[in-house]
Amino acid sequence: MPFWQRWGLKLAAHTMPSTTFTGESLGVIASDNRDMLIALSRDPLIIKATRVDTVYGLVNLMQAGFDAVEKVQVPALVLYGEKDEVIPKTPVLDTFGAPRNRSDKQHLQLYRNGYHMLLRDLQAGVVWGDIFVWIQDRHALLPSAQQGLSFSAQ
Repeated sequence: MPFWQRWGLKLAAHTMPSTTFTGESLGVIASDNRDMLIALSRDPLIIKATRVDTVYGLVNLMQAGFDAVEKVQVPALVLYGEKDEVIPKTPVLDTFGAPRNRSDKQHLQLYRNGYHMLLRDLQAGVVWGDIFVWIQDRHALLPSAQQGLSFSAQ
C-alpha cells in the first residue's frame, strides 16, 4: 500500500475504530458467480459492513504474511485469478512468481477466468480439481493447465 493509504488507515483505526464501511462504492466484482453473490448478500450471517479497525487488523495480517513468505518451508499451492479485483496481481507475481522470492516448494497457479472467490466462481470445479491433484502429487501437471484454463507462473 502506498504510504498515504497506510497512514490514512492507521489514523482512521485509531480515531474512529467503530466506523463501518461496505465497499459497495468500489465497484469490485469478487466472482463471476452472480447467483452465489446474491445469496451471500441475502445471508444474515455474512458481515456486510466492516469496522475500520478490523480492516486495519486485516491489512496488518496481510503485511505479516507477505513479510513471512520467504520463511515458508512446506509445500504451498498458491491460486490466483487473473480477474481478481481485490488482490492486485503485481504483488502476487512479485512474491510467488519470481524464483528468488519463493522456495521450490511454492507453486503459483494463475487462472485466466478466475476472480477473487476462486472456490465459488463458475469454474470452481476446475480449481477444486487442481487442488485434489496437487494434494496427491505436488509435481503433477494440474488438470487446468492441461486444458489451457490456467498456467503456472514458475
